[in-house]
Amino acid sequence: RIELWGNIHPGNKQQAKEMGIDDLVYIEGYLPKQKSLEKNAQCDLLFLPMESATEKGEPLFIPGKVFEYMKAGKPVLALSGPCDCVDILKPSGLLVSCDPHKTEEIAEKLFSFITDRNQLAKFIPGEHYISSFSFRNITGKLAETFNEALSNGN
Repeated sequence: RIELWGNIHPGNKQQAKEMGIDDLVYIEGYLPKQKSLEKNAQCDLLFLPMESATEKGEPLFIPGKVFEYMKAGKPVLALSGPCDCVDILKPSGLLVSCDPHKTEEIAEKLFSFITDRNQLAKFIPGEHYISSFSFRNITGKLAETFNEALSNGN
């Protein structure tokens, strides 16, 4: 089953219907943050399509979903070329990376997860690394930086 929620283009629902898989694809609109986090925790695999690089370089935007997905501790299928998001996800132990332009590769990877669900258990979240991105840890580091800057200014 595939569950999509958020700002999902209506064409996706139509495409699922045309492909005869609309009984497997569930599409919802926006959900409150807590409900979305709960759904993330119930998923076997999380989907992260990324912006493509431009002639000016890699995408600069790092969506908050990267950190929500790591916190869920589930494998993350990132459709992306080289970018900061991939660099952040790689040490988490949860990254499944595919080139967004190689549809056969994506299909093969998804098919392998469907036919051998044990593969998903091989993704072990790096708890220490992931917790380093918690709000509490980031706020603590920011406070340390301010304290250091203030003490050096005296």
